[in-house]
Amino acid sequence: MVRFKVWMIVAVAGVWVTGCQHSAFDTAQRYTSQQRDALGLEYLLIAQREDPGNPEIEEETALVLERLKWRTQTELQRLSPQRSGGAIIAKERSLQDLISVSIALGLDNQQSEAQRLARERKVSQQIIRSIEEALDNRLSRGVLEVSDLRLCREAQAIGGRQTDLKSKCERLSQELMVNAELAVDGAGFQTSGLAQRIAEQVKRRHFELFRIVTPSSGGNPNASWNVNVGPLEVDEQDWFVQETVPIRKWVERRDKNGKLVKRVVVKEPSAEEIADAEARGAPKPEAVKVEKQVWDEVRGLYTVYRTERELRLPFASQLIDLRSGRSTFANHGVATTSSVREFFIFKGDARARQSEFENRPEGRSSAGVLESRQSMQGRALEEAERRILESLQGKVE
Repeated sequence: MVRFKVWMIVAVAGVWVTGCQHSAFDTAQRYTSQQRDALGLEYLLIAQREDPGNPEIEEETALVLERLKWRTQTELQRLSPQRSGGAIIAKERSLQDLISVSIALGLDNQQSEAQRLARERKVSQQIIRSIEEALDNRLSRGVLEVSDLRLCREAQAIGGRQTDLKSKCERLSQELMVNAELAVDGAGFQTSGLAQRIAEQVKRRHFELFRIVTPSSGGNPNASWNVNVGPLEVDEQDWFVQETVPIRKWVERRDKNGKLVKRVVVKEPSAEEIADAEARGAPKPEAVKVEKQVWDEVRGLYTVYRTERELRLPFASQLIDLRSGRSTFANHGVATTSSVREFFIFKGDARARQSEFENRPEGRSSAGVLESRQSMQGRALEEAERRILESLQGKVE
């Protein structure tokens, strides 16, 4: 909806952010010159607060308001009550905002508001009649879609309080309701409790047009929901060499106390230094002693071992309409879980060790064991259950 009422309150209350480089009127003219009248009007209302009584601003505001009302009325005339009932009401309310601003500025009168309300009521009645006729036609043919129920409720929302319209919505809801009988097949995979968990999850999600019925509940199923899980596929690899990382680098030599080991080197003056001293008549440069760090080449080898287990659990879900025998929904996929353990063994000079291996298990005993199959099967089943329900939710909502 157009936000003119909000901006009108802002303008009357005198709320305005200072520090702009251009005046509100300049900004408004820039927007209106770009055919962006809605934004232009917002700034014109602020400009009236900045400079009340300015005839140029008042004239521009009146012109933009009329242009916006004309454009909105033109768009209203192009909309079809049968296809765009909600859009018509939205446009009518936008027009109401524009008229309210006109009245507040003294550019319009209360009679215009009354005429608009009468026109909106008339349009609403036309929309409701058109929707009722369309729904009667679809109900008589028995060709129903979820969008029909949304359309019926839209008619109620825009003012349709009649008993017959309410009964049509209730009938549509009953006709579209899917009462599904759930059947779960494990295909050699243990699925104990899966059917009960799925039924509980469906109940918690409060699907409006879908529910699970059982013979014990006395429900009359009109659909069959078949869920198939398995067979379980397992891929395992015992410990194997994943990679080897050879290390060769230079490190500073240290003594047994950890101090850096350095050697003394005698540095003789160069020929250039000697010639320069002679040219200046200075004494010959003497040799100097310089300490230099001692470096050692070190080598090492990291061998990384790995073991892994992956479980793949195929699943499929299909909803069959028992009235027509047609499949109305189908989904399938594979739920995957994995478990991995690694460790490394290092051989060589300890000074060749790399920091990137510091937080990784060293030695097989520190690597632990793989997650149990039972635990992984449980996780795979949970993932399959979640994806089955999500795919159903995307269909029935």
